[in-house]
Amino acid sequence: MGAEGADGFSPTSGGNGGNGGDGANATLNGASGGAGGSGGDGGLYGNGGDGGDGGNGASGTNSFGGLTPGQDGGDGGDGGAGGIGGAGGSGGSLAGHGGEGGDGCNGGAGGKGGAASNGANGVAGGNLNAGDGGDGGDGGTGGTGGNGGDAGQAQAAGYADGTQGSGGDGGNGGAGGNPGDGGDGANAVAGSGATGGNSGDGGDPGAGGAGGKGGTGLTTGSTGKAGTSPTSGGGGGDGGTGGSGATGAKGGTGGAGGDGGLYGNGGDGGTGGAGGKGATGASGTTLGLPGDTGATGGTGGDGGAGGLGGAQAGNGGAGGAGGTGGVGGQGGTGATALSMPTGSGVPGGGGSTGGLGGTGGTGGT
Repeated sequence: MGAEGADGFSPTSGGNGGNGGDGANATLNGASGGAGGSGGDGGLYGNGGDGGDGGNGASGTNSFGGLTPGQDGGDGGDGGAGGIGGAGGSGGSLAGHGGEGGDGCNGGAGGKGGAASNGANGVAGGNLNAGDGGDGGDGGTGGTGGNGGDAGQAQAAGYADGTQGSGGDGGNGGAGGNPGDGGDGANAVAGSGATGGNSGDGGDPGAGGAGGKGGTGLTTGSTGKAGTSPTSGGGGGDGGTGGSGATGAKGGTGGAGGDGGLYGNGGDGGTGGAGGKGATGASGTTLGLPGDTGATGGTGGDGGAGGLGGAQAGNGGAGGAGGTGGVGGQGGTGATALSMPTGSGVPGGGGSTGGLGGTGGTGGT
């Protein structure tokens, strides 16, 4: 781990206490940062010195080809304690007021938790899904807790026999120091709609990670994943976007927003997926028939519902917007009439209308 910072000097007369030294940053993978030095106590009238900041923890080693787990990042060093303010002097013998005591200084900030390593990629051509993102490191303790490290981002899934695997789940946000903020959950990657990471615990938890976008379906697009709902005070995660529809098919429904924690706002519903483009009409024939009209585009997916606001003070999330309608298919190409060298070619078919937009989601209360 990193070396600890030196303590500040404490004068014996009336001066201010010296500031504590900062802890050293860790250099070896997975090692913890050094603790900050304590602030020196103030002299008779002096202020206490500030505690030193804790050093940063070193990042853990990455997973090797998905065969070994990624190493945890090192903890941030603890912040040094603030020095005690000096005592006020005694009042004069006739009517003097006593001197004011020196102010105590704050403890050093806790070190930030190490960032989590990324999940391993799925194997292309195999049948393995992607690895999950690692959890963020916890923030260090101190006068003010450090923020928890954000979770590592999940990697895209591999393909198995032409079928897309599921995206890895986002890692959980690290717990904040007392009372630092929790790290936000990582967003899930696209696939069949992986789950977003959970929010970190702490004084003010981070919002849940957004749900992953649904994959493009063989017919209708898949539904976006719902946002996470924290169990403490944080906001709910936003719902994922619905997947796009295949040719002429309806887009997927947006994921629902996560409900807010006790004081948190509800997450917004995900946007509906776009409808698929209409099929192109058939070409005209050599007998002089016109081309066919293109097919109508697919209907846009419905927006996801907004999450509920927290019981104490949270607002409801907004409903997701409906997806856009698919583009109408092109008309078929006209053909030249047979054995009519001086005749005009017949026209191609008309383009079709675009699909309808999806319905917006219901707002949370």
